[in-house]
Amino acid sequence: MHPRVAKLYLAFMQLAPHAATFCGSTTAYRAAVQEGFSATRVVPGTPEFAHSLAKGRSVLGRLQDLITVRKYRAMMKRYSWSSYKNKQELVALLGETKAQSELLGLNNRDVYGYDDHYCHHAPSKPMGGEGDFSEK
Repeated sequence: MHPRVAKLYLAFMQLAPHAATFCGSTTAYRAAVQEGFSATRVVPGTPEFAHSLAKGRSVLGRLQDLITVRKYRAMMKRYSWSSYKNKQELVALLGETKAQSELLGLNNRDVYGYDDHYCHHAPSKPMGGEGDFSEK
């Protein structure tokens, strides 16, 4: 087996515990990877070999991105403030004003142009002034 193919195969196999949820089980995922790598033999140094290697790296990258997104969504579901649906829990943890701002989603009021009383106001600094790095 070519060293670059072996490295790609190892990368796919190392993702088995995380990617098993897509195929049902770890053994089913590993069997699918083994079947994919043993299906056709391509001679190294040919354009077909380079194309197959690039396709494998692309699939690996998409799989890694998919696993990352799934982990991020699980983490946000588990630990974000949106998981606290009860206002009384938020009040007990943060206090009344902080809980109210968390529920409204206006933690960065100054970015959205709101003051302490949740009244909308125009930004105090005009755009395009000193310190503005936009292209002229």
